[in-house]
Amino acid sequence: MAVSALPSSAGSEGGPGEPIRAGMAPAPADGFLLRTETAPELPSALIPGAVVALVPERSGISGTSESPGRSAEEAASANGHGGKVADWAGVTGKTQTAAAYAESLHRSGAAIIWADAASHVNVLASYAAAAAALGFDAGQGADTAARHLLAGLAGTARPWLVVLDGLRDPADVRDLIPGGPAGMTLITTADARLIPESWRAMMVPVGTFSSREAMAYVRGRLRSDWDQRAGMINLVTEIGGEPAALAQASGVIAVSPISCRQYAEQLIMRRHQMTRTAGPLPPSAAVTLALAVERAHQLNAATWPTLVMATMLDGQPIPSAVFDTGAVVRYVTGGSELAAPPMAETLRLLAHLGLASVDPQPQGLAVRISQPVLVSVRASLSRDDHDGALAAAVAGVTEAWPGYVTPDWLGSMLVSCTVCLWRAAGNRLWADGHCPWLLRRAGDYLISAGMLGAALSFWADLLAAAERLLEPDHPDTLMIAGKVAALHLAEGEPARAAVHYEWIFQQLLRRLGADHPAPIAAQLDLGRSLAAAGQSGRAVVVLDLAATEYKRVLGPDHLETVAAIEHLAAACMQAEERSRAIALYRRALGDRLRLQGSRHPDAIAARQRLARAYLAAGDVKAAVSESKKVVADRQRELGENHLDTIAAIGDLGTALQAAGKTTQAVQMLEQAQAGYEQILGPDHRDTLARCADLARAYNAVGWVVDAAMLLRETAERCDRLLPPGDALTAAVRELLGSVSGR
Repeated sequence: MAVSALPSSAGSEGGPGEPIRAGMAPAPADGFLLRTETAPELPSALIPGAVVALVPERSGISGTSESPGRSAEEAASANGHGGKVADWAGVTGKTQTAAAYAESLHRSGAAIIWADAASHVNVLASYAAAAAALGFDAGQGADTAARHLLAGLAGTARPWLVVLDGLRDPADVRDLIPGGPAGMTLITTADARLIPESWRAMMVPVGTFSSREAMAYVRGRLRSDWDQRAGMINLVTEIGGEPAALAQASGVIAVSPISCRQYAEQLIMRRHQMTRTAGPLPPSAAVTLALAVERAHQLNAATWPTLVMATMLDGQPIPSAVFDTGAVVRYVTGGSELAAPPMAETLRLLAHLGLASVDPQPQGLAVRISQPVLVSVRASLSRDDHDGALAAAVAGVTEAWPGYVTPDWLGSMLVSCTVCLWRAAGNRLWADGHCPWLLRRAGDYLISAGMLGAALSFWADLLAAAERLLEPDHPDTLMIAGKVAALHLAEGEPARAAVHYEWIFQQLLRRLGADHPAPIAAQLDLGRSLAAAGQSGRAVVVLDLAATEYKRVLGPDHLETVAAIEHLAAACMQAEERSRAIALYRRALGDRLRLQGSRHPDAIAARQRLARAYLAAGDVKAAVSESKKVVADRQRELGENHLDTIAAIGDLGTALQAAGKTTQAVQMLEQAQAGYEQILGPDHRDTLARCADLARAYNAVGWVVDAAMLLRETAERCDRLLPPGDALTAAVRELLGSVSGR
């Protein structure tokens, strides 16, 4: 079902409302002006279907690629100790320009989605929030939400703009560039070389201010004191049109009893001093940065340590919650929390002086340090100063993680900050001989947020570090390997999961012995992954051994033993040992009824598994009988509208269809499909599967036209919403082919 229009934020009466805005675009900076002279191409470039990239007029940033878990020596070399050189050419006001045009398009009726592109995790979180705001199904995790959002944008007739702000690595937005005839994508980046040719993006350079723009900018920032404007021509002549330098200079003038002419004289003197000391003539922004840092320290002694700590996060957006932690406050004040100034005031001063950007978030602020500022600041630090700031940043980000469920906007920033700290600290994070809590917390957040691809990459990096730094049978190594295996299984890679589970089993067996339940649990996981990989014969052998060991170690009446028997039964069914599978399912049902009672959800689920086994084995009468009991039990315990009840009704419909009771079957399957759609939405994978079941029933009763229509709609949604190569898509397409050929 194609999406005909994006929703609006309509009122209770269902009126048109305002166009949707998703994501937090930065507010206009003090003194902001449209770049009509130095970015005139943008309005004509932003046309429906276009991908536009705002890039510096002089593009290119020096630096080396980094990967998590580097050595401390490698990290130090790239953190201001002989690695990067500050390049101010990339700071040209691209984000502010993008925000202004986004606001203009929003006023004209377009839906606006603003996504932070500083990391893959930030992009996914932004897309998940946009999917929720736009009414797309976001209940299956961020990966699925992003896929649904892109599908909806591709099919809508409503104008939209997606802004990917601050792209640093094209891999962060792989498969996440939206498309569609009604929409536009606007990317900002400090390096035009990051934009692949395959994106077919139109490059729009944003250069330094023209003389007229520079004068207008300074005039706008100093509008409250006319006397300070004296000598603006001198100032612009000395600085030129560098936006970063003008922001720092005008910020200092605004909070000082000096005029533009006096500041220009100070700038000339400081430039001469820096030239005598360092040799080459420094760029204007390097001089204005030194003056801004000096003035910031005069006004608030907390600004310098705050800035130094912030540079440890490598330009990622930092939630203000990090700055409010006790660890950061102690670092900023030298150990005295009582002497701490309000951190929000310190952050706003840094932003006013052009040393940081501070943007609103759903709760608090997001603070970001530009690459030239952080490189310049790091270059001034000694090794001890750098290490002290890094330790404070690690402690602050650790403390900032909430003990409750983490909102996506906060969790994504904390994960990105955590990855930066791991890159910077390297092996030192593991100094106590354990996997750091901070890294575990970040990895668990990725799983809970449904960012499974990012989670797998993160935990795989953790496993590589654990194998290098810990013993193979260390509890943390085994825990991490278990996470990696489970994520491979969730990502549809059961064979790779099996390799990890077998390794875990061998390590646990050697460490704990055959009489401990932990290696048996790993053996069970191995069998399950083998079954998922289609290795049913080997799966039966492994699961048979696991069930036997559970019975020996825990006893026949332990629920873990019963669960192992059920997994063995599933593998036997897959291996077409159906008689044995049914016998095992019946045994498990009897055990659960005896141990848990007939009203326990696990006992009802056991009966449902037995009913499905009967149906697969061709014992239709038994399948219908058991399915009716399951429906009655579900209705009694959960009610008519619970998803488990609706699933049981769908199973009964399938059994009735096999029994030739097609009219009743169609009624049951229609009820199940409608229930899934109401609870999960029309685009959920389970809803699409129920549509396929219903189409089979329609086809069975001769309603070929209805079956074909439903299958075509379902196939179209599968193509748009499910990952490429998904088994359900293939099944629906195959069924559509057979129905259409009748």
